[in-house]
Amino acid sequence: MNLNFKKIVFLMLISNALLSCGNKKTTEVSSNNSSAIDVDIDVRSCISDLFLGFVGYDSLIIKAKPIIEDTDTIYSNIVVRLGNKELYRDNTEYYSALNKENYFVQKVNNTVYVFIYIFDPLQDRWCVIEYRNNKTTVYKNMLKNIFRDIDGDGFFEIGGRYSTDVICFNCDSAFYSPFIIYSMKDKLVFDSVLSKTLTMELYDTFLGFDVLDTILIEKDINKLPIGSVLKTLVLNKDTK
Repeated sequence: MNLNFKKIVFLMLISNALLSCGNKKTTEVSSNNSSAIDVDIDVRSCISDLFLGFVGYDSLIIKAKPIIEDTDTIYSNIVVRLGNKELYRDNTEYYSALNKENYFVQKVNNTVYVFIYIFDPLQDRWCVIEYRNNKTTVYKNMLKNIFRDIDGDGFFEIGGRYSTDVICFNCDSAFYSPFIIYSMKDKLVFDSVLSKTLTMELYDTFLGFDVLDTILIEKDINKLPIGSVLKTLVLNKDTK
């Protein structure tokens, strides 16, 4: 086999590889979260796309690089684009699988929120991108335990409590970890009143908004008006 023929074969193999990268599968969020279309992403070495919807006439797309982690796929080198505008780029965190529960968009008045689930075995947390008036603000450590309208004011609350590891004898006590709750209005606003109220309901006391090594007895957290109602949230495909 002569050298020129080997070069031709090599170029053909490279071309086929590049074409396979271009034929990516994507996951699209439909107008109803319960009937969203899930398509498995099977391209491992190329950039994968996730279409989140339209904001005005611009498409909101997440691009990320898949990484094999045991039997799961996580993502890095994430880029969020709204039309031709880049809202967010990050190569320092790992992100969870591209599907409708880990990545979604919500619009509150003139503010667009993009939620991205950060892959962190120690603490469930969102990266929240707040886009309004052509300005982007990023919150990378937003707790993921709560996503619902807790106080009935018509706005969703987001947040939760930081995980604490402690050995307990009867497992009804733990380090003091207060609720940290934000209200999702025209901008994310820390709701100190609601955070304190939920913390008081859990511990019967309030020791501030920092995690402490003070061990307290917790009430049944399942009786508090918290949790996630993401599965019942209507995700608008067109968020004009």
